[in-house]
Amino acid sequence: MDVRYLEYILEIANQRSITKAKDRLFISQSTLSQYLIRLEQELGTPLFTRSKNELIPTTAGLLYIQAARSVVEIRRNLYAQIAALRDTGYIRLAVSSTWGMDVAADIAPAFHERFPGVTLDIAQERFVTIRQSLQDGRLDLALTASTGPLALEHELLRREEIVLAVPASHPAANRGIVDSAGFSSFFGQDCFIRSKPGSTILELSQPWLERAGVQMQVACEVNDNHAALAMVSKGLGIAFVPRAYMARYPEAAALSLSPRLERDNLLVFRPNLELGPPQAYLLELIRTHPLFHGG
Repeated sequence: MDVRYLEYILEIANQRSITKAKDRLFISQSTLSQYLIRLEQELGTPLFTRSKNELIPTTAGLLYIQAARSVVEIRRNLYAQIAALRDTGYIRLAVSSTWGMDVAADIAPAFHERFPGVTLDIAQERFVTIRQSLQDGRLDLALTASTGPLALEHELLRREEIVLAVPASHPAANRGIVDSAGFSSFFGQDCFIRSKPGSTILELSQPWLERAGVQMQVACEVNDNHAALAMVSKGLGIAFVPRAYMARYPEAAALSLSPRLERDNLLVFRPNLELGPPQAYLLELIRTHPLFHGG
């Protein structure tokens, strides 16, 4: 059996759609559909049922998916161990925020100098995609933000404050702190530059605003904190952003929130990750990065 075909089924299960799965697998929809049909005919039972335009695994499908994950994991661990014997191979690292990409860019030169035969494969993805890819073994490590419990093995790198960014010319720009009770009186007429659904910023800020009795008037949705701050600086509106981003934008002011908003920056591991010398060195570079030690 070609392990590649097991990955086809795993991607269909992840995306709950053949159309979405084929885009990530870079194969045609007809090829993927025909493979699934042949496999189900071979097994004598369907692996998925269609419900509300989604493919939902059947009981047999769940068994097949679990076994496929195990086989793919065994293969990847074997290849990683063989590659480690000659210091070659891939380490797949995902990031979900700009700070993660900045860290990856900072450590990449030192890693390449020590292990020139190991490719550091860096991808920027949403947190929900990263979490699923780690569970399925398609990623090795991730630098990501989280607002709550995480079932995967992880380490806390730092805790960062989320602030309200306003134009420096805003009448409330010098207040320093704003509480939920008085929020509407200062910002009731302001438009928001809102983070996109699925972001940790929105997960934190939406309940905070609901407690304050505020309904967002959204001027723009973005998935990048630097873009949000550039728009705040130009007077488009106000935005929730990590405090660490503010230093680059003198035309925007940061207001702390009460109750305070924070999110965790995490180093997350895929299950059963084998730590050879390249992986261990990469972890050392991440853990000692100045960002996580007041730098």
